[in-house]
Amino acid sequence: MKWPLIPVVVLAIAGALAGCQAEMKQVVTLDRVDGSQPYDQMVAAPEKGTYYLYSSKKPNEAVYHTDLKRGEQLGFHVSGDRAQAIAKGIRIELSDYSEGANYVWKREEKKE
Repeated sequence: MKWPLIPVVVLAIAGALAGCQAEMKQVVTLDRVDGSQPYDQMVAAPEKGTYYLYSSKKPNEAVYHTDLKRGEQLGFHVSGDRAQAIAKGIRIELSDYSEGANYVWKREEKKE
């Protein structure tokens, strides 16, 4: 392979990998809330699929993921400056919440 072609090959591979990323749809978001009263925000999973939890501190890196059936509960619980994400009864501590992070549950869209 000749050296001048390497940047072209690298760009082609990067483009192919970027095209492989699945479409994500927001399901429920946790923004900053007044923690003086306990706060719960729960919703039913709209579809069967894989659900991913993301932090605004690292928006491209999932904090947690799980498979849910349609109707299973997911969401958030806040008490004071502590927050937890909840899915299928499992609680995930959200350590960056006290530092100002927001969180979102997203569902991987099926490609048809």
